[in-house]
Amino acid sequence: MATKATTKIRSFEEWNCDLLEDTFGLKRVYENHAALEEWLTVDTDTAITETERERLLELRYFLRRNVDDWNEMELQFFFLGTLINVVNYYTEHYKGFLQRYLSATIDDVEVGGRVDFLVARGKQNPKSPYFFIHEYKPEKGRDNDPLGQVLIAMLAARTLNEIEDKPIYGAYVVGRYWYFVALTDKTFCVSLSYDAT
Repeated sequence: MATKATTKIRSFEEWNCDLLEDTFGLKRVYENHAALEEWLTVDTDTAITETERERLLELRYFLRRNVDDWNEMELQFFFLGTLINVVNYYTEHYKGFLQRYLSATIDDVEVGGRVDFLVARGKQNPKSPYFFIHEYKPEKGRDNDPLGQVLIAMLAARTLNEIEDKPIYGAYVVGRYWYFVALTDKTFCVSLSYDAT
């Protein structure tokens, strides 16, 4: 009697950029990535309210004074959560979700894990996720690959959404530094760092 082999789901935490390249043929490009360039182009006519501006300046000051001393949870709670509330991802079309489990089978490889923050359609459960913030890490003592982890979550979302021809967006945060990522087809590009202080 033959027994069916059990397949182990490979956790998002296990992934790094080398493994993504070897397993899925993902390639990094360093310039001329249309999806990232379009996304990062700021419309200078877009205005924020005076209240939003004041709150963002307070957050920047608070981060500047504390980022070197915070651990991962403190960075999440005291800065990122407040910043995400200022952005207000709650609309009738999409909203933010925290610590949601996401899994997919990509090219016969089962992957899964908890995503720190994602934007998707849905009320109670995320549907068609398209933006991720992953790996809120303090600047000191980092021992993993936050880019690899956000990319595997983005690949999983693209597979679940069945949208190979549209970009998926993400960001990862290391202390004060934000890196924005765009994934299209088998290529991805990472922005230069943005210092939130």
